[in-house]
Amino acid sequence: LSRVGTTIVLGFLTLLYAGINMFCWSAVQLKINNPDLISKSQNWYRLLVYYMLRFIENAVLLLMWYLYKTDIYMYVC
Repeated sequence: LSRVGTTIVLGFLTLLYAGINMFCWSAVQLKINNPDLISKSQNWYRLLVYYMLRFIENAVLLLMWYLYKTDIYMYVC
């Protein structure tokens, strides 16, 4: 990269880092040893159901795309 490109990339990284620090400040103040937080941990059954539903949704969308694709998609690659 040129000097201008490097400066732009470093500027964007600085803005990204500042945005993460600004919007994640509540996570910094989180007390990990809080018993109430520990008792409300994720339920593995809920996670399994959620990701299974997402998998089924993606499979259905992929199948619909495959069945209803038109000729225009053949020339994308």
